[in-house]
Amino acid sequence: NFIDLQRVSLPNGMYNFEMLIRDINSEQEAYKFVDIIQIDFNSNTIQFSSIQLIESITPSDNVSALTKNGYDLLPYISNFYPQNFNKISFYTEIYNTNKLIQGDFMVRYYIESFETYKEFEDYSRFKKLTAAEIIPYIGEINIENLPSGNYNLVIEVKNRDNISLQKTKFFFQRSNSQQNDLTALNE
Repeated sequence: NFIDLQRVSLPNGMYNFEMLIRDINSEQEAYKFVDIIQIDFNSNTIQFSSIQLIESITPSDNVSALTKNGYDLLPYISNFYPQNFNKISFYTEIYNTNKLIQGDFMVRYYIESFETYKEFEDYSRFKKLTAAEIIPYIGEINIENLPSGNYNLVIEVKNRDNISLQKTKFFFQRSNSQQNDLTALNE
């Protein structure tokens, strides 16, 4: 595996994205990936950045392509968690809470079944935060006993009245031969 991280700031709109990957030590043609990307950032609502899965987090005084808000975030480059991974760590940014919330609010994140959307209470965390224009957020959940299956990592912003104001989801898969029965979670 290799990592190359490029951050490009773009205004709202539709973009054609094309990426070429070529082994400079090979005669083979470059692998070509093409996609359409839509950027639709609304500055009048609470928004999330994309969820970035993290393999490791290290405090850093230096700035590199992996640095965000004083931490080097080594990306986890898959959405598949084999048995030897005991936690899911992520980074996201929350935007515009200061425009819709006065004072404190709660960020809650949890794991739910991809098929049934049932939340698993043992895999839920929350933190109280203060509204701001941009809030960098790092979270982590222990998945050592999470059975094999398809899941969503859900992150939501709730106000003081416990009303959900915005949420985002990220699909991932878990393989865990030690815990292969979802019925234990559903009880």
